Amino acid sequence: MNGFELMQGSKLKVNILTDGPKGDPNHKEEDLGEDTTNTYLHSASDRTALMQKLSRNKDAVLPGAPNPMTSMDSAKANEQPSAARPSNCLLFEGMFDTTQVDLKKDPSFFMDVKDQVLSICVDFGKVERVYVEQNSNGHVWVMFKEEDVAGALKTQEALDNQLFDGNPIRVSFVTYNDFMAKVKER
Repeated sequence: MNGFELMQGSKLKVNILTDGPKGDPNHKEEDLGEDTTNTYLHSASDRTALMQKLSRNKDAVLPGAPNPMTSMDSAKANEQPSAARPSNCLLFEGMFDTTQVDLKKDPSFFMDVKDQVLSICVDFGKVERVYVEQNSNGHVWVMFKEEDVAGALKTQEALDNQLFDGNPIRVSFVTYNDFMAKVKER
């Protein structure tokens, strides 16, 4: 951190505070007291977080820093499909709220969601399959033709973090294996 450029021409100066060797006559002890105001950085992760905040590039991941895109607790990681780089398979999350679905009043609700997702996705590429996971947090799985990764990419870029029937949705890539495992469950 020492020498980190804060502003043009202004550099951060950092010193290490140690207890010093016992019996060192030149060592001057300072009483830091209790840090009730969180004034001091107590750990490497605190220092890394500060450096991340000071960095001009907000998306930069500093060496040794936890990557916010990959750091989630293990329980949540087990619930989610494995992260995938761009592929021809997508997972839409938050497309509907199952607590608000009344199949007696709207028996074709899930078919309507499937049709709406299909009609949106075909604008971006060649869709092979759409699966609405009824007992989920609004999950809709979409597979484009094998050669149409570009269509899936355009869809993900256009629809991620948008609203669908008033619900904020997430659109992420999933692997072919995750897609097939979910579709075969039904």
